[in-house]
Amino acid sequence: MLRYILVSCIYILTFNVEAQSNTNWFQYDSDKQQFSITGKAIHPAAFFKQISLHSGVEIHYEKSLSEGLNLDFEGSDINEIFNFIDTNFSTLKAFIKNNEDNEILTTLTILPKGNFQSSNLVLALNPIREAVAHKQQTTPLNAQEVYITRTQKMDLKIQQNLERMASKEIEHKEKQRQKRNIKKENTSSEKNALIKEFRELKVSNPEIYQRKIEIMSWKYPDLKDAIESNH
Repeated sequence: MLRYILVSCIYILTFNVEAQSNTNWFQYDSDKQQFSITGKAIHPAAFFKQISLHSGVEIHYEKSLSEGLNLDFEGSDINEIFNFIDTNFSTLKAFIKNNEDNEILTTLTILPKGNFQSSNLVLALNPIREAVAHKQQTTPLNAQEVYITRTQKMDLKIQQNLERMASKEIEHKEKQRQKRNIKKENTSSEKNALIKEFRELKVSNPEIYQRKIEIMSWKYPDLKDAIESNH
């Protein structure tokens, strides 16, 4: 297989695939280290993104690759996935020696069958999201090892910037999560107060109760049921 040296770099933008935002077609069993990938007309970009994330391999692909893939993998390992890619596309690979002095695949370029160069390559996985996933250890152990081997060969400043941006992204997401929880708690407290108020109003002034419940039903569709439920 043809090898080449690919200069590692950080892409700020990657091609965004909305068609496969739902990833029910892609399943990974971490205990068995096996993939179950089943679906019709799966966009190549969505497929490459998941493989990059779960293998730790940096994947670039020709942007013109858009024909949907019919995938049927059940209990397959990562080598079977890469064999499928080798069979259906032209591929260029780069290898780096790990700490055990073994050469491992770290970079894969995917091109239309019969082509071996392109000036229109796209990075399959946003490097910040990738760094976040590996930092939070939500990826397979093998993928983390490949990722570490690959990033250790990067320029030190790039490594530091990637680490900084990943930490910042994790912090941002945590703040968002906390805000959502606070909002949820506030909404729940507000609703409980309304339920108590409307229960009392229903007894003291049924006519006003009926008018107000109609007004509030747009915000809390289940408010009336909650008021009338056992308490």
